[in-house]
Amino acid sequence: MKLMGLSSTMYWISCLLGALPFGMIITIALVGSCCIPFSGAAGPIFNSSPILLFIFYVMYTVNITTFAFLLSCFINKARNAVVASATLFVATSFGVDLAIKYMTSRIMTLLVGTIVPQTGLDIFLKQLVKMELRDRTMTFSNFMDNPSVPHQSGLEAVLILILNSTFNMLIVAYVDAVNPGEFGVPQPFNFFLTVS
Repeated sequence: MKLMGLSSTMYWISCLLGALPFGMIITIALVGSCCIPFSGAAGPIFNSSPILLFIFYVMYTVNITTFAFLLSCFINKARNAVVASATLFVATSFGVDLAIKYMTSRIMTLLVGTIVPQTGLDIFLKQLVKMELRDRTMTFSNFMDNPSVPHQSGLEAVLILILNSTFNMLIVAYVDAVNPGEFGVPQPFNFFLTVS
């Protein structure tokens, strides 16, 4: 499509919108299996709002999709990209626990979360598990509260997902402009600083 004159921005937005329906199906199945009672027994997450979980997991789906776009800018072969993305995904999952000790303030939490893609999910799930174990509901009214660690609440988890997705797409836009592949005209590395 780029060969026919489609702008880079529209190309990546169309890729994101094309990937979202598949992520939505998985999100609906995940939230449904966690919140809907089966054969008289309550689901594993029976206190919290399914709508809140659905919104969060849709945002997480966008985050993971932009992470995949980021990796696709650097790796051309699909097989190598799958191996690299799985390795980085697992490594960042383990890296979150190491990074959490540096999250001593809200700014540090957001900065670390912008770079490490699994941080938002980790913070959200820890808060959800704590509330479910105490038989409290996670709703929109207490979503922003985390009495044990004030700078790691559901609000920070959402902000981290938004910042990480934005960071990923900015890197994708830059790399795509500087190294457009075989069918594009590369921009100079400082193209965003030029006047025209």
